[in-house]
Amino acid sequence: MKALKYRFLTVFVVTLITIFAFSLTVHAQEESNLTVPLAKDYKEAIFYFEFEDEQMHHIEITAPDGSIVTKDSESETVMVRVDSASAGVYKVSITAENDIEVTARVECVNASVSEVNENITVTSQFSGLKIYFVDGNLVVKWDDNGIGKVNISVTNPETMQKLASETIDGTSYSLPLSSTVKEIEVYVVPSSEAKIDGAGITYTVPVIRDVPGTAIMPTETLTNTNDIPFTVNLQEDMWVIINDNGDQVFMEHFEAGEHTINAPLNGVNNDVVVYLCDKDNNMISYNFSITKDIVAPSLTLSEQYHGREVSSETIMVSGYVKNTSVLLINNEEVEFDKSSGRFEYEFVLNMGENEISVCAVDGAGNETVIISDVTRVEPKANLTLIFFGICAVLIVVLFVAVIIKRSGMRKKDVSENEKTEEVEEKSKAPKKKEVSSISEIKRTENTSDKKKKSYKPYNKKKAEKKKLIVDILASVLVIGCLTIFITKVITISPIMSGSMEPTLVTGSYVIYNNMAYVANDIERGDIILFWSAEEEKYMTKRVIGLPGETITFLNGDVYIDGVIADESAYLAEDIETNCSKEFVVPDNTVFLLGDNREQSLDSRFFINPYISMEDVLGKYLGTFSYKK
Repeated sequence: MKALKYRFLTVFVVTLITIFAFSLTVHAQEESNLTVPLAKDYKEAIFYFEFEDEQMHHIEITAPDGSIVTKDSESETVMVRVDSASAGVYKVSITAENDIEVTARVECVNASVSEVNENITVTSQFSGLKIYFVDGNLVVKWDDNGIGKVNISVTNPETMQKLASETIDGTSYSLPLSSTVKEIEVYVVPSSEAKIDGAGITYTVPVIRDVPGTAIMPTETLTNTNDIPFTVNLQEDMWVIINDNGDQVFMEHFEAGEHTINAPLNGVNNDVVVYLCDKDNNMISYNFSITKDIVAPSLTLSEQYHGREVSSETIMVSGYVKNTSVLLINNEEVEFDKSSGRFEYEFVLNMGENEISVCAVDGAGNETVIISDVTRVEPKANLTLIFFGICAVLIVVLFVAVIIKRSGMRKKDVSENEKTEEVEEKSKAPKKKEVSSISEIKRTENTSDKKKKSYKPYNKKKAEKKKLIVDILASVLVIGCLTIFITKVITISPIMSGSMEPTLVTGSYVIYNNMAYVANDIERGDIILFWSAEEEKYMTKRVIGLPGETITFLNGDVYIDGVIADESAYLAEDIETNCSKEFVVPDNTVFLLGDNREQSLDSRFFINPYISMEDVLGKYLGTFSYKK
């Protein structure tokens, strides 16, 4: 099928060519003439002359209308082209220095064709040859007709300086030109015909450095869209061509006037060149570079604020941002630390429901927004303070009761002592009544002695003082033990964020064992209370990484020393732990994560991701809560 196609093409080409062949002898210093009749008009007539040797010879061809084409050459092969050859008789005159035999051939062509003769390819013209200027620099292009390599030379006719002479293996050629060059001569010839004098074509063209149009390029360097608009002002109908990273992505013809055009962006980093092209293909270019960024900035809040109920007039909103240019809280710009991304903002609450919108915006316009509903309610009683207050009141009441009891006992003893002294005084007083018998006197004396012996005022007071001291010491001991237990043995703390949900619910109270790690080592999976110097507050998280372990993340799972961690005891299957970093836990530290992985400010985001053992206060024991 392919051979048949080429055979048909050959027949077609031959039908477009009329060939005249002849030969003559040229005598020295004499003019040799011959005539060539053309029966009809042709697009061009090409005269080929083959001389026996190289010597100077003069060729002159006179057309029927009297126009003359001449050629002086020393080459053995000479080609003379007559454009728009009309019907009639052509007169050929040849003059040479010495006698010489000449073989001549005339091809009359009505199309752009090629014919092979004695292993030499002769091309009547380049198909689709274009010469134009881009930003004042020369560009030559032609269609690929199988002509092979092409010789191109460029000359400045004003100074006769040859600017370039090159052999091109392709279909285009470009040459930067100095701003002083006003006009150039471009000579183009197939390399296979370079030795045929007259086979090439010379074009003389003025250098074009401007076109009737301008463009206004965008000033942005970042965008989050797939195209970027720019404006062109055209004084005449023109083509607009757009290249992105070397590839043509847009080409459209526009009428004169002002137009806004969207330049397509195909990659992340885009080097865009816009060409304005006039009717003669001359162009000027405008360029700009822009980065397409569609990745939203990172925004993490320190606590879970959504659904919170607070009784205070303000709430401190804090967290971290990354790859952020502007941070807005309810459309008010908030300052943040440029190095760490840390921010804090005291938000004033109205009574009832308040919407807090935290928005991080990057340079490309991408946004990450977290909206939280916080409700301000009337102040509630703090059960923890009430509990400790009741305990304190009971202790004080107990202490006062002991004091009062001891004081009452002392008054009673004093009263009894006074009565006893009165009895003694009366017994010492003389008796008016006579004693009837000696035995009665003795009995009275014995009774009086017994009373004197049973009352010892000094010893009783001393005993009461000792008892009072013992009671006071017992009360102090009870208070001290209770204080030590509350402050040193356990800690009761409310859960203020949702970072550990659903394990620890916001608003509940957690009891921690402060003595848990006195004799035992900390273990993976423990929920601990620790002091965060970075956040300047106590926080609760779960222990994931122990000293010396390497923590990595893949496909939403946590890996410890390359082995996937089993967190099924406290995490649902659909919970993902995402992080692109790798952590190696130092000695005497732990790596912590919250159970609510998507809303947890933990070791993944801390500036110092490792928590020292010295900052661990206690281990989770249990929770309790109350409802209003």
